[in-house]
Order: sequence, then structure tokens, then C-alpha cells
Amino acid sequence: MIDYDQTWLISNANIFTAHNFKWTDITTISKAELDQYHYSGPLKYPEKSLIQSNGTTVYLVENGEIRPFSNEATFKKGGFKWSQIHYVSQNHLRLYEVGETLILEDF
Repeated sequence: MIDYDQTWLISNANIFTAHNFKWTDITTISKAELDQYHYSGPLKYPEKSLIQSNGTTVYLVENGEIRPFSNEATFKKGGFKWSQIHYVSQNHLRLYEVGETLILEDF
């Protein structure tokens, strides 16, 4: 993805669609043109996305961090649905700093 003078790697279709990008908006450019931009790294999931890797912990993306849910009751009180979870690799999960655990009082 190119935005102003920066580029980000979109590593999979799930991240692409989570940002509401459209396949019809893709434009092919030359390597020479691409090299004019600063590479900013891999694109992460947008704010308020739910992600999970190996294991049972589900995280909420918030302020560039991931915050683990303390339990199922907290997840449900936040109004989230299990079908909203994006499953990610351990490598993708490591792109985020882990923030404070979400508790019932956060919702």
C-alpha cells in the first residue's frame, strides 16, 4: 500500500479486506517508482480488530497495541462475536506491543 510518501506491505488478503480496501483499486507500478517511497513495514490490522494466534487468547487491537481479554465474559460484554476474530501467524502477532489486559470494567 502506498500512502503519501510511505509504503506498507500487505501480507495477506485478510488484512487487505479488514481495511476495507477494494481489489479494483490496485494499480501496478514499476520497481523504480516503488523505490521512491519510504518502506514503513508490514500493515497491521485496523483499530478495534480482534486477532488470535496459536492458543486461546483473543486480543483487541487498540492504539497500535494488542490487549488480551481476561475472560469470555469480558469479550461478550464488549459486544464482540467469535466470528469477528482474525486468525494470524505468531510472526504477525509479534508486530504488536501487548497492552493491559481487558477486564469487565473496560466496557
